Amino acid sequence: MTTSGTRDQDGADSPAGTGPAARVTADGEARVVAPSGEIDIVVAPGLQRDIEAVLADRPRRIVIDLSAVTFLASAGLAMLTACRHSAGSEIAFAVVADGPATARPIELTGLSDELHVYPSLEAALQS
Repeated sequence: MTTSGTRDQDGADSPAGTGPAARVTADGEARVVAPSGEIDIVVAPGLQRDIEAVLADRPRRIVIDLSAVTFLASAGLAMLTACRHSAGSEIAFAVVADGPATARPIELTGLSDELHVYPSLEAALQS
């Protein structure tokens, strides 16, 4: 599964399917979605569709691993919040945010508790 558009590390736009992929993997009963690069107003809608497609399969847990994300814009924060609400109470939802590009915006906006943020994938999967 890939996002509908991404930005490469130099900031150049990539058309759908040609940029870095949001990897989706299974870890037991969990699904891990791991985007890379920048999550901005261009990328967020496609990534949200990818995450909601995973949610439609009704996994017991979904983890959004932002370890390879280099920039998290307000559109990315809004997308994460919308996906959290889409998961409802039936699907455990967690976010891995381990660096200043991802953890800081989440902390500054007060979304850490709502998004269930963890410093590593291992911690998120064990929660």
